Amino acid sequence: MVKRKVAAHNISSNSNMEAFIHQAFEEISTDLWQAECEHVKRIENQYIERDRLHDDMDEFIIRLGESDSEMEWTDSENKL
Repeated sequence: MVKRKVAAHNISSNSNMEAFIHQAFEEISTDLWQAECEHVKRIENQYIERDRLHDDMDEFIIRLGESDSEMEWTDSENKL
């Protein structure tokens, strides 16, 4: 929220930038901040769900730059 406000304005000096940032934080209402927090929680839950699904997938590795004779296979690597 603050980053968007700062990016929308071309501020030349650091002192003006600092004052503008403080003002931008003061303009954030409790309701707006709560909505942002809920949005982040929803995104985080989506990442957790995708990661869980990803963890359930079998590992598939393709090694480049090695010939068949140079490869050492273990039982866990032979599983499809």
